[in-house]
Amino acid sequence: MAHMEPGFAPLRLSLWRRLWGVLVAPRTTFEDIVTRGGFWPGAAVVYLAGLLAALSTLPKLRAFALWQLQQGPNALPPEQLAAVRGFATTAALVELFFGALIVPTVVWLFGAGLLKIFNRSSGEPVPFASLAAVSVFAYVPMLLGDFVRAALIAASSFERLGSIGTSLGALLPGRTEIAWLDLVLAQVDPFALWALGLFSLGGALALRTRTSNIALVVFSLWGLWVVVGVFLGLRSPSA
Repeated sequence: MAHMEPGFAPLRLSLWRRLWGVLVAPRTTFEDIVTRGGFWPGAAVVYLAGLLAALSTLPKLRAFALWQLQQGPNALPPEQLAAVRGFATTAALVELFFGALIVPTVVWLFGAGLLKIFNRSSGEPVPFASLAAVSVFAYVPMLLGDFVRAALIAASSFERLGSIGTSLGALLPGRTEIAWLDLVLAQVDPFALWALGLFSLGGALALRTRTSNIALVVFSLWGLWVVVGVFLGLRSPSA
């Protein structure tokens, strides 16, 4: 059942207007999402579109995997390389399906669970489905980032696949020569920050609280994630 908020007028936006609206008119769009709920149609579109974006990179991902097996002192000889071609394709497919299906699901459940924790200490209980809808539609910028990444991969040679992405570290030219700063830039993704901002706004509307209350916790957790990533990166033998 949809969660009805007395302060929100029902807009009855279509699925496509919701997907576009979270990017250009997030407040009114999230008001509709919070009022009427409904996360499965949005989730299905994100799954399908993310999978299409991922599959478009499969040929280069497979070529990159095979190319890596031919590099360095442990490079496979040609006769062994031919035997692992099928395995490289399977491994690439598993990686693509994991990124397009499993990762969004985990992110949505974590986001909805986080909002539910907030809700336990606030006023009227909000259905988990409404919180899941906020989490799903806040993910749309990440989907946009997937298509940007796929376009960058399509325009580049497969040898550069390991350095292609949408983080500041991948988009900015060159390295800073400062190890920890390079690791920070590698984890700062504008599309992820956009999604976190939308999640904070949608969560605040769902819980009838200030956006800053949600954003403080959300971006603190993101900052902790970055710090842990930098720490582990500096301890890596390849750092």
